[in-house]
Amino acid sequence: MKRNRFASRPPLLALAVLGLGGCFPTFTFPTDGDTTDAGGVDGMALLNEGPSQFEVQYGAVTRHVHLDSYQIAVDRYEVNVRDFKVWVDAGMPLPKEGAILDSGPYKDKMVWRKDWNTAARSSAFRDSQRVGVGGRKSATYQGGYSSGSGGSNSDPPAVDNVPWEQALAYCAFRGARLPTLPEWIYAANTETGILQYPWGSEAPTSNCNRALYSGEATVDEGATVTAPKDCDPYRGTQEFAAGQTREGIFGLAGGVREWTWDLVNDVPPPMTSVPYASDDSLSTNADRYVMGGSYLSGADELVIRNYTHTNSKAKIGDVGFRCVKSR
Repeated sequence: MKRNRFASRPPLLALAVLGLGGCFPTFTFPTDGDTTDAGGVDGMALLNEGPSQFEVQYGAVTRHVHLDSYQIAVDRYEVNVRDFKVWVDAGMPLPKEGAILDSGPYKDKMVWRKDWNTAARSSAFRDSQRVGVGGRKSATYQGGYSSGSGGSNSDPPAVDNVPWEQALAYCAFRGARLPTLPEWIYAANTETGILQYPWGSEAPTSNCNRALYSGEATVDEGATVTAPKDCDPYRGTQEFAAGQTREGIFGLAGGVREWTWDLVNDVPPPMTSVPYASDDSLSTNADRYVMGGSYLSGADELVIRNYTHTNSKAKIGDVGFRCVKSR
């Protein structure tokens, strides 16, 4: 029996955690669909061990990192508003100071810091004012959590407007974590550099059958986006079968941009013999990598190596996340 790693916030959390005997709560994510999950990990795809020299671009610097000593289970879908609501309704529990967030190669680096608690309890996900990366905004979308399905549809939209700390807290609630930058790229392209998009080399179509984006070839910074009906921002996370990876992971190109663990100002050393992740002690208030495109993106931003970054505490209307687990 694992010791409960979460700091209680009575009275909301009493039934949610104590009723489980102090163990991590267990849920099935997503709660419907007919996907077969590898390795017995609910709602996740289990990827094979990666290469020993996986090429990753950190800004202008190229590094080759190890992904060959462990496996990762990756959420098949971006975290949607229904499943995020499970954590909210449980009282938004947070890990305790120093709690280890990874059971694999990053257990010495991925630990919870109490400095993250305030941002992790942000209520911005309820806010209807949605502005995306680069100041873009949707002419019709008012946010998935409050104005979209509110978790009532069988396939609700991805949650957004979530700061990095809150995304990490939610993943920890599930006994998971955020992916590192190399892990996210590898999940989108296990062909190790061959593919341009998660589904292959074919360009995205304007009817959004592969990914949820603006439907336009390019979108200017600060633009107001009016998406065609097929690219409705309220579409659910499971609707884009033509854009899934060969392992059955959806939405890595569009929907919402996704937080990763790694800091932008941290570059691995030239030679590493073990998997690499940013040391969380480097900063509690710095930019983190955000990957993929979103419902506000142009088609040119749906490529796998579309790097953006933003401050970890930012609440942005086209930024969400998915969780992973070391295996």
